[in-house]
Amino acid sequence: MALDSAFLANLEAELKAAGAKWTAGQTSLFQMSEAELKRRLGYVPGPGEPTLAEREATSASRKKETPPPGVPATGPLAGTTPSAWDWRNVGGRNFISSIKDQGSCGSCVAFGTAAALEGDVRVATDVALSDPGGGALPDLSEAQLFYCGAGANQCSVGWYPSAALNYARDTGVVPDSCFPYSAGNQPCNLCSNWQNLLTRISAWHGISSVADMKAYLSSRGPLITAFTVYRDFFGYSGGVYSHQSGEAVGGHCVACVGYNDSIQAWLCKNSWGSGWGEGGYFWIAYGQCGIDAYMWAVDGLARIYPLYDDIFMRDNLADIGQVPSPPPAYYSPDIIPYGDLPVGDPVTFFKSNYGQDVGKDIYKGQYNYIYTRAKNLAPGPKAGKIYLYFSRASLLLWPSLWSANAIQTEQGGASAAVSAQGLGEVVVPESAFLWQPPPLPDPQDHYCLVSRVETDTHPNPIPPDGSITDFAQYVMCNPAVGWRNVRLVEHDTPSLQFRVDLVVNEAVKLYIGLAATDLDGCSVQFACGVKGPNPPLVLDKTLVSGPNVIYGIFSDVPAKFSAPITVSYWKGSQPVNPGATLKLVAFYPIEGEAHPLAAYATDLEALLPTKAILVGEFILKIVDSKAGSVSDAPPAEPDLPPKAV
Repeated sequence: MALDSAFLANLEAELKAAGAKWTAGQTSLFQMSEAELKRRLGYVPGPGEPTLAEREATSASRKKETPPPGVPATGPLAGTTPSAWDWRNVGGRNFISSIKDQGSCGSCVAFGTAAALEGDVRVATDVALSDPGGGALPDLSEAQLFYCGAGANQCSVGWYPSAALNYARDTGVVPDSCFPYSAGNQPCNLCSNWQNLLTRISAWHGISSVADMKAYLSSRGPLITAFTVYRDFFGYSGGVYSHQSGEAVGGHCVACVGYNDSIQAWLCKNSWGSGWGEGGYFWIAYGQCGIDAYMWAVDGLARIYPLYDDIFMRDNLADIGQVPSPPPAYYSPDIIPYGDLPVGDPVTFFKSNYGQDVGKDIYKGQYNYIYTRAKNLAPGPKAGKIYLYFSRASLLLWPSLWSANAIQTEQGGASAAVSAQGLGEVVVPESAFLWQPPPLPDPQDHYCLVSRVETDTHPNPIPPDGSITDFAQYVMCNPAVGWRNVRLVEHDTPSLQFRVDLVVNEAVKLYIGLAATDLDGCSVQFACGVKGPNPPLVLDKTLVSGPNVIYGIFSDVPAKFSAPITVSYWKGSQPVNPGATLKLVAFYPIEGEAHPLAAYATDLEALLPTKAILVGEFILKIVDSKAGSVSDAPPAEPDLPPKAV
């Protein structure tokens, strides 16, 4: 029987009488013959796999165990997955490629596999279709999967997902442009450079638990599934499908891209064009037609074309790691100048805004915190080091003139370490780079910051001097290099800025402060962004009020902590009194007279709320100018009593 007006009229009447949750209508399959409709299918069980009837029986038995809406689930995964998921809309981002049409050929397995794999690639790399650079990830070739993987004469035979996944693992899949799809038996006809264009999976596995299916869908990406198509399914136009009437026609393979517990249904992407169903998609009830008896999942991605396969830093927000990267190359969002104060939790903060460029201008005459970040495109765990350099713009093309201009981390390291656990992970070093830019001899010039990532597989050395083309090639075709143009701006420049090392041998609570004498009306600040102390060692710019005051914070400092503290001083409007001093001090607080060290403590009255022992200080004599003279006092290195706690 063809899908004609009489068929639809009967089906609509049956659905209405049964109170069905789905509707029928004139879809893109309307008026197709029985033979044409059957060629829209193509799933056949693989060797040793359950028959269609066995799949249906398994799904039906599971349906009886599925709690209805509103009834909490039980079991080891209960409550661990969201109640609904849709990869077409994750916070407004779509990870699913456009609807395709397999035409009159039983190639549905290739379409279901390619659709799931395309989604898995986007989820793993966190690149949605509408993201900047989202168009760089190509749709994959269903033609290659079917006509090269299954064979040249399989349209009337069909295929099975395990074979398609084996092919995607052992050979890989090229972009659709390398072998565009057309329906009908044909030989494998790949483009000439196809071996350089492959996306490959590393492994796959089957899932037979509904809870595991939901867990995978809501965290890893789409799944591949298969089910029995009954005649009424061809007329589906919307709602939650369940078999109502008509005999079984054959097996069909699709990509499962979501689910919804409130309507008790799976969301699937079909391959019959956008004129069928809900824009090419359909909802099917849990337990129906064998849909959830068994699904196929990708375990990992061994290679993603056209992406780099290691830790990379972007040239711009549209750069997703493709080679070559898109222009421009001189405003990397992964080199992040962030002012004169550290970020409390840089790892969390800069991961959360990876889709934005949050960098700032460089402040003249003061230390600037510069953070970096990168993304791992290697198929598994990866570690590396990020190096950062500065160059005058006029000298950038000659690496020999700036390769020695390495910017050190706040702790004095030559590089910042990064480590990723898997593909797609954004990594942010815990150590920021700290840079006080030298004055530029030419006010029309600016600085360039250049980063490079070094890993065991890509040491990525700085190249020798060459032509403009050579340097452009180094940047545009090297995802492990970042470049950011920065300008120097006036920003509340301190009258004086200096750094003092703080060294703590054992875990202890300290009061770190600035003691100001005869500096009434001036302002002071200190900052240390090195991870460890809780809270961080940061005192925001504070106006000095009084002839003899201390401003600071109590902080729990871990053992073996060593880091510089940057102290800033701003002269007030009045002349500085002779003998004015500013001290960076470290006190060990003593709480209560019963403390074993109470006899050694000093009562600082209104300056501190508790008695304390001075364990380190750095004294600066302030003079009435833009400079200061540092005393001979050593850096603050608290040498705490062995019994201090």
